[in-house]
Amino acid sequence: MRVVVVALLGFVCAVLVGLVVNLLTPKDHKVKPLTLWGVLGLLVVASTGVAVWQNTLDDTSGDTADGGTPTTPVTPTPTPPVDSESAPTTPPTSTSSTPTDDPVVDPPVTTPVVTPVVKPSQAPKSAAWADQYLADQVPLYGDPGEGPATLGGNKVVCGRSVRFPINGFASKYTAEYAIDAKATWFRATLGIDSRTKPGAKVHFLIYLIGTPIDDGYLLTYYDVKEIKVPVKGKAVLKLVTEAVEAGGVGGTGRSAWGNGRFTQV
Repeated sequence: MRVVVVALLGFVCAVLVGLVVNLLTPKDHKVKPLTLWGVLGLLVVASTGVAVWQNTLDDTSGDTADGGTPTTPVTPTPTPPVDSESAPTTPPTSTSSTPTDDPVVDPPVTTPVVTPVVKPSQAPKSAAWADQYLADQVPLYGDPGEGPATLGGNKVVCGRSVRFPINGFASKYTAEYAIDAKATWFRATLGIDSRTKPGAKVHFLIYLIGTPIDDGYLLTYYDVKEIKVPVKGKAVLKLVTEAVEAGGVGGTGRSAWGNGRFTQV
């Protein structure tokens, strides 16, 4: 198509050139028609050759790439048929949507440990050292009686007492007790039991390591005496009662160490 267009354009240009030349040439120098048409024919042939040559260049440039190297067409390789029996079977892919990101896990809830504040007044107290009553112990020496006693003419009742007899046959009785290493004091309420005749009179003595702590206590039927003797560091407590008066002929009764006990207070 390009060659035809160029040839027509060349022919038109040749005709125009011929007409112009013929008009401008004087009558005496007119060019012969045969000559004119020869020139026009040459022009047409020349323009047609130029068009053909240009078309050849365009076709060649379209078939080359990268500096003029002709490209080789790629022939697709046929794929061999796959044997359905020998080909590995691909497990079906699940169509369910699977999240690609890991699930967000909330951090574990940690319950703070609250330590209760214990006030000094609420702090648990260690087990206090219990008082040790003589009535609950076995004496190292002697055989006094144990039980309740009513002292001072029925004024004071002591439920856990050590009692010594009062009679006309024996006026003095003794008993000895081991002192606990943790004990600090010996405490007791001294007196004469109410089942004794009112005329009785008894002397109470206390010994530590064989030595009396003082001159003792002389009590009548109506007297009551509270004592508190330090025994810390001592080993043996010795108690002695001596009846000064039995309360008359044939009088009998009992003297008592009422609620006698080792304690720390």
